[in-house]
Amino acid sequence: MGDVKPGNAGGGEANKKPPVRFQLSGRNQPLGHKPDDLQAWDLKYGMGILAVKSIQTATLIAPFTQLGSPHLMGLVTAGVTAMTTGGAVASGADAAVAASAVGLLFRFETGAGAGDWVFDSSSAVSAYASKLDSVLNFLGIGVRARIRNGVRAAWNGPNPVVDDAAIAAAQFALTSADTSPFLGGMLAGFIGGTQGFKLEMCDFSADPASQAFAYSIEAEFYDHFGVDDSDVNRTNLATSTALAPWFVLQHFRAWVPYRPFRTVTKIKFGPFAETV
Repeated sequence: MGDVKPGNAGGGEANKKPPVRFQLSGRNQPLGHKPDDLQAWDLKYGMGILAVKSIQTATLIAPFTQLGSPHLMGLVTAGVTAMTTGGAVASGADAAVAASAVGLLFRFETGAGAGDWVFDSSSAVSAYASKLDSVLNFLGIGVRARIRNGVRAAWNGPNPVVDDAAIAAAQFALTSADTSPFLGGMLAGFIGGTQGFKLEMCDFSADPASQAFAYSIEAEFYDHFGVDDSDVNRTNLATSTALAPWFVLQHFRAWVPYRPFRTVTKIKFGPFAETV
């Protein structure tokens, strides 16, 4: 059998796994970014016939071009309100969400304010959005699962180093390719399908004794409070017809101003506590 060197027998010190090292930045780390198209047609206004891309849109908007702008705005307001409240009288937190829809309509109609309309993380809209299944699935199935797997792989590797910047960077491309979630329920009438997002991992911490780690996620979801040909050229004719007055105001009456703008919904999720 020959000589056995000290420390090598039975997987001794030479084969012992080194302790986990932690390189924590103390800063937010980018997890993913899907930018929206700031040149999209639903952010353009006053384009007239250039905004019409289909026969269906041309057909559906024709009768509405004969109506006065106040009448059209009334139809838009009624449609957004109905989708937001379902015809019911909103109360409590729901009333604050409904009031947000009114605020967006007022800005579209008057042009009051400039830049993005931001729902910060303390707003009623953000609180409502944070509980939607579509958002929770977006985070849980994709983003959180990749963070969890990344931390476990780093922690349990042969030369273990838990580096929050490296863990976030490893999933940036995958997360950026995810589909931006639909914000439905009361938000369907004035946000609905989002067109981009930005995610950051923040407040990452780790406890080697309990083999636990924790973090939060800060998210921004982008949408456009405006319509284009694709909104009116749908297979659902009821929805298409309901959006036709909005199309006329935005693309044919935009000097009043009836101008679209971008919304940003900010949400902070967590902290999430996990174990390796």
